[in-house]
Amino acid sequence: ECKTNKMSCSLHEECCRFRCCFHGKCQTSVFGCWVDP
Repeated sequence: ECKTNKMSCSLHEECCRFRCCFHGKCQTSVFGCWVDP
C-alpha cells in the first residue's frame, strides 16, 4: 500500500514508514517524514 524507495511520490505520507518524499521519490530517513507535525 505504501511506496518504497525510489517510487514516485508527491507527499511524504505516500511513502512507507521512515521514508520521506524528496525530489519526487521516496527515500529512507531516520526521522521518518510520515510523522511530520
